[in-house]
Amino acid sequence: MVRAAGLLLGASLFYLGALQTAGDADRGRELFRLRGCVVCHSVDGKGGGYAPDLARRIAREQPPLGMAAEMWNRGLIMLDMLRKKRLELPEVGEQDLADLYAYFYSARYFDRPGEAGRGKQLLREKGCLQCHRLNGAGGGQGPAVSEWPPVAEPIALVERMWNASSEMRQTMLRLKIG
Repeated sequence: MVRAAGLLLGASLFYLGALQTAGDADRGRELFRLRGCVVCHSVDGKGGGYAPDLARRIAREQPPLGMAAEMWNRGLIMLDMLRKKRLELPEVGEQDLADLYAYFYSARYFDRPGEAGRGKQLLREKGCLQCHRLNGAGGGQGPAVSEWPPVAEPIALVERMWNASSEMRQTMLRLKIG
């Protein structure tokens, strides 16, 4: 058990060194599968259901050091689960950890969850509801909030705003918004 705890501490500290190395999210996704992480963990519901879904955002500040601390704090639970499933603790190197970290980042593991109440407040404060509808209330000039691309697709959201920016700006000036 002490050896296993030492391995986890070493992996956690080694993980911090991996932050200096550029990671590849696609390779990280493949490593997640090849190293057997997917046996217990899932990402977006795909994979095992014994450990947390790593794409599910929960309220946490999760800088890289926080993830190392979380691995340390949950390490004995992970080792016990591995033993019950007759699995070995996978060997990982610095590049492997950098790639896994890039994968977790691409799966939005480190993102804070949104707060609907705060979002509604911002829409009101910034004057967005003069043109956009939210739950049937508000203006009808722009698309309803329910028609916006999901925040999980930021490129699509930025694209729509960019393409409408000239018209939006003129309307905002006319309505004295912003």
